[in-house]
Formats: sequence, structure tokens, C-alpha cells
Amino acid sequence: MKENPDNKPPRILVLSNADFESRGFQAIVRGLEHCLGECLPGLTLEYFSFAPKRYCYLESKGLKLISHPWANGNCETLNTFSYLVLIPKSLLRAVYYKLRPAKNPYRHYNALLHINVDCLNETDYGFVCVCLNLLKSWAGLRAFGCPLLTAPVDIGPFNTPVSRFMGRYILSRAKLVALRDELSYEYLLKLGLKPERLYLGADMAFLMPPASREVVEEVFMAEGVENDNRFIIGISPSLFQMELENIFADSAADKPEVYLMLIAELADFAASTFDAGIYLIPHVHPDDSRVCHEVYARMQHKNGVHVFSGDYPSETVKGLIGECDIFISCRMHASIAALSQAIPTLTLGYQEKYWKLLGSYLGQSDYLVDIKKPNPRDIQDELKQKLSCMAANRPAISTRIKERLGIINHRASVYGQRVAEVISRGKPVC
Repeated sequence: MKENPDNKPPRILVLSNADFESRGFQAIVRGLEHCLGECLPGLTLEYFSFAPKRYCYLESKGLKLISHPWANGNCETLNTFSYLVLIPKSLLRAVYYKLRPAKNPYRHYNALLHINVDCLNETDYGFVCVCLNLLKSWAGLRAFGCPLLTAPVDIGPFNTPVSRFMGRYILSRAKLVALRDELSYEYLLKLGLKPERLYLGADMAFLMPPASREVVEEVFMAEGVENDNRFIIGISPSLFQMELENIFADSAADKPEVYLMLIAELADFAASTFDAGIYLIPHVHPDDSRVCHEVYARMQHKNGVHVFSGDYPSETVKGLIGECDIFISCRMHASIAALSQAIPTLTLGYQEKYWKLLGSYLGQSDYLVDIKKPNPRDIQDELKQKLSCMAANRPAISTRIKERLGIINHRASVYGQRVAEVISRGKPVC
């Protein structure tokens, strides 16, 4: 691999469609920094933000935020109206920087990295979401004049001729399109992208290290958790999942209440059947924290149950999950936090990505349960059966997870090498 021609530490601009307060996005960012930092010594990642003052506290945790040139606001997402301004604005900037390169504030960056988190699947997120996020990549490529890369995500399907044309046209202009599952990789090959521009990697959250044991002990002390060496089952319920409209179709009762009772009954079953301590660990604060407390209020076996109440960064949440012997998760990145530590994990899924990433990729299909089944009693029976099977076969399950993790961690790490190769081939725009 050639050296940087200017012999300067590499700098990468980062676009995203996610909120910086999302623990899943934090995990992706931390894993990305870990992965790229090993392959690109001295690397600086700078994240575009529409509200850098709102997230200024993140700079103390190592995130460097810069003001977004496209819009101002209080969130990290663009609305449809913003895109009507974004496209001509990007084209004008591209022409201006071409004529006056010295005025281009982005000329020293080596690449533009777009993290399209869970948005390029038209079946799940719709035509408008897919097209707008593709346009965001294209506009960034034109406006900033840097080679375009993507972080590993699942892409496709594109269900209309328009979205398929846009996907093929825009993604083919990226120097590297990274995927996190085989189905997405095969789909883009069929769409017409060249294999040398594609890379089958893994979700970067797998590479995020958990908080140190000392940090976890500090949380235990602050929360009043007694570590009595009991068998621990962690549970991470989800407000988003609780509010889904397409769950429990056969139930005439209030669906959020049915959901809370479903999790509470499962927690009671785990506590009584396995004589286990229960950790209710919110993955998103404060949304999931409220759900954890509601679940606790409905439980019958409260002895040995602890609800974590603090607002912790993603590394700390992963460290707390790492204290569990078995984990029950209602969010994909909470599942990744557990599985990346080889903890047997029972996941309640509701989108295809769960089965693609955790099922096919990690070999955990036997421990995925579809929360969209119409009858909550069927879901409860399946959860209890799978949890019992998991408890009986925990060492063997953990061993199988470790075998798959070796492949995943290798693919995730090689992604950093591929990014370094792209940067070494091109110099910053000047």
C-alpha cells in the first residue's frame, strides 16, 4: 500500500442519517474509530452535525463535530423540503470549488464516509426514505469533492425502477460500498455494481470494546447492585417495539400493556425457573428506561431484580450487558452488544434485518422470535421454550457464537484496510 502522498495524517468527513444520542449509532461510531484507527495512524474523523452545540458534550468523549453546510436545526435528519434546497446548493458549491479550489474548506479531507444506518431498504422504509438518503450521498460527493465511501450496512431491495436506477447510479460512483450481510452483497452484484467496489464486512458495532471492569464496578456501586455471583439474565425492552402498530393483531387489549405484561411474565419465568438475578438494562435512555420501570412494576418476583436507571454511553451499556450469563434483547444493537461478547442471546425481532444479520450471518436463527406474530400467547410460549433451551445449552451456544465472531471480526477489521487502500490511491482535493 502506498503512503499518503502529502505525508499528512488522514482526515475523513462523516455524513450520517442517525441521531448522535442513539446508543446503536454510538456503537457503530466507536467500532468504526477502532477499526479505522488501527489501519490509518493519526486518523481524524470529523462528523457533520446540524446542531453541534447541542452535542458539544460528545467532544469530551472524543467525537469531533463540525457544522453542517446544508441546513441548520435541532436534529440530525433532513426533511423533504431540505432536499429541495440541498441539491442545487450542492451543485453550486461543486462548481464554485472547481473554479476556486483554494476556497474549498474540504480540500484537505481524504474521503467522505456516509453511514446510512437502516434506511436503504425500500420494503422497510419506503421509496421516499431510500431516495432521499441516496441523494444525500450524491450531494455530498458533488459538494465536497472527496472520494465517497460507505460504512457497512444492509442495502436493498429497491422496489421501483426509479429507486433501482438511483441506487445503481449513485452507489456505482462510490470508491467503496461496504455491506454487513451476504444478501445485500449479492443484491448489489445483481443490480450491476462492480465487485471490486464492494466489500462484505460486518456491522462496526461488533468492534466497539466494552467499558472496563473498573467502570462497570463504579456503575454497580452508584446503582446499589450487589454482585452475589448469581446466574444473571439481562433483559433490554424497547419503547419503539412496544409502540409498533403491527404487533398482537389477535389481541383486543391495549397493545403497550400486552407488551409490558409479555416482558414481565418472561422475566418472572426466568427468575423463578432458573433462580436467576434479573438485570433490566435500557439500551436507549430515557425511552427504554421508562419501559424497564414499567416492566418491573408488573413483575411478581422482584427479589434479585435490578433496574439500571443511569444515562450511560454505549461502551458502558455494553459492559453492563457483559455481566449477564444470558441476554434477552428487543433492539438489534443491544443484541450485537451481547453477541459480540459471546453471550447467548434471545432476540425479539420485527424486521428482516434481524434475520439477515443475527440469523443468517451469526447463525442465531433458532434464538430469534418474531414479535409481529398476531397472538401474544404464542410469542410467550416460544420465548419460554427457547429460553429454556438456551439455558440448558449455554456453553455450546457460546462456543458457536465465538466461532462466527472470528469471521465477523476479521471482516470488520479488513474493512479498515480497504478504506486505507482507497485513501492511499487518491490525494486530497486541492
